[in-house]
Amino acid sequence: MLTLLITIFVLVYAAIALEHPLKINKSATALLGAGLLWTVYAITSGDAATVGANLNDSLTGTAQIVFFLIGAMTIVEVVDAHNGFEVITSRIKTQRLSTLMWMVGFVSFFLSSMLNLLVPLGVTAVLLGDRPVVAPQRNPDEEPFHTSAFERNLMFFMGLGMLVAVPLFKTLTGLPPFLGILFGLGVVWLVGDVVHRQEEDLRKQRLTLARALTRIDMSSVVFFIGILLSVALLEHTHILSGIAQWLDRTVGRQDVIVMIIGLVSAVVDNVPLVAASMGMYDLKQFPADSFLWEFMAYCAGTGGSILIIGSASGVAAMGLEKIDFLWYMRKISGLALIGYLAGAVFYIAEYRLLH
Repeated sequence: MLTLLITIFVLVYAAIALEHPLKINKSATALLGAGLLWTVYAITSGDAATVGANLNDSLTGTAQIVFFLIGAMTIVEVVDAHNGFEVITSRIKTQRLSTLMWMVGFVSFFLSSMLNLLVPLGVTAVLLGDRPVVAPQRNPDEEPFHTSAFERNLMFFMGLGMLVAVPLFKTLTGLPPFLGILFGLGVVWLVGDVVHRQEEDLRKQRLTLARALTRIDMSSVVFFIGILLSVALLEHTHILSGIAQWLDRTVGRQDVIVMIIGLVSAVVDNVPLVAASMGMYDLKQFPADSFLWEFMAYCAGTGGSILIIGSASGVAAMGLEKIDFLWYMRKISGLALIGYLAGAVFYIAEYRLLH
C-alpha cells in the first residue's frame, strides 16, 4: 500500500510541476490526487472508521489554513481596490534599477534574511548598472479607478494593521490565527461600509469587501486544499516520519537536512513542503521556536525561488508574464541559489554564535 501511495503522490507532484507543458491546471491535479490517495488508503486499509477519523482530523487543520488564506487574500484585495498600495509606490521616486534594488534590500534587512536578498541584488546591480526601470503597462481592459488620499491611507494602514496583528492576537488569546484574520476581515469590512455608506451604488460596489471576495484567487485556495489533504495522508500513514528517520540516519546533521529540504522546495511548492515537514518531526521534540522550524521557515521560503516552479507565486508568474522555465533557470536560478546559500550560512553561523 505504501509504495502505491508514494507513487501516486510523486506522479501528482510531477503533474503539478509540469502544469504548463501538460496544460492541466494544478488545482485540478491536486484535488484529483487528494481524492485518489484517500480512496486508495480507505480501500486498502479495510478500516473505514479509522480512515474517516483521520480525514476529519486532517480537515480541521486544512480548513484553518484555508480560512486564513481567504481572509488574508481578501484584505489585500480590499486594499488594492482602494489603490492603497500607492501609499508605498508613490514614494518610490528613483528610476534607476540599481538604486531601486538597494532600497528594497535595505527594507528587507529588517523583514527577512538580509543576505539572501542583498547578495543576488548586489551581483545583479553590478551586472546591470544604471539601467532604467520601465513601469509595466496597465491592462487596457481595466479602467482606472480613483480614490481619495484618505481612503488610500485608511485602507492601507487598516489592512496592514490587521495582518500584523494576527500574531499578537494568537499570543494574547491562544486562539488559532485563522480566527484572528477573520476577526480583522470583519473589522475592515465594517470600516469600509461605514466610509462608503453615503456614496452612490456603482462606486460603493466597486470598493466593497463583497466584490473583493470575487477577485481572490480561488484556484490557488483549491490547490492548497488538495495538496494539504494529500500531505496529511502521508502523515497518517507514517510515510513522512519514515522519511525523517531515513534522513537522520543518512545525513545526520539537522542543519544540512533542512538545507536539503530547502533545495527540494525549488521543485515542490513550499507550502505543502513545510506541511510535510511538520508531519516528519514531532512538535513535542522540536517546539515551535526551535532551530529546526526557524531555519525551515527560511530554507523552504527562499529555496522555492531557485526554480520558478518552486512556489505558487512563481507558477502564477509563468502564466501571467509568459516566463519560460529554461530562461528563468539560465538567468535567475544561479542568483537565487547564491542568495539562498549565503543566507543559510549566515543564519547557521549567527545561531551558533548566539547559542
